[in-house]
Amino acid sequence: MKKYKVIFDNFIYDWHCVIEIDETKAKQPIKEMVEFWMGWKDRLAMNDNDYIETFLQQLARKLFYLSYVERYNLNGIISYFGDGIEGWYEMNGEHGIRILEVMPVEIEDNDFTVVKLP
Repeated sequence: MKKYKVIFDNFIYDWHCVIEIDETKAKQPIKEMVEFWMGWKDRLAMNDNDYIETFLQQLARKLFYLSYVERYNLNGIISYFGDGIEGWYEMNGEHGIRILEVMPVEIEDNDFTVVKLP
């Protein structure tokens, strides 16, 4: 089992997720999830044909969306993938992939600046 931390550092807040992968058990599911989505050949080529890195990037993008836009917590995210979502396997360890941590994104009212215009 290997753990990976995926970081999104192009946002006002630091965001990350931590994924645990059993590379032997998850090899085929990862390949299928990468190849399911349009543009996979280009994404794979950008990552030197590394399926795990490509998969982790696309998973992190989905996790960011679920945590930021949908406001899911870790349990909600794991349940989301357990509901037979097209293009994704379960992420509870059954297929060698377990989501361990997803940092919540919280925005407060005072994070916004109001500027009066003339």
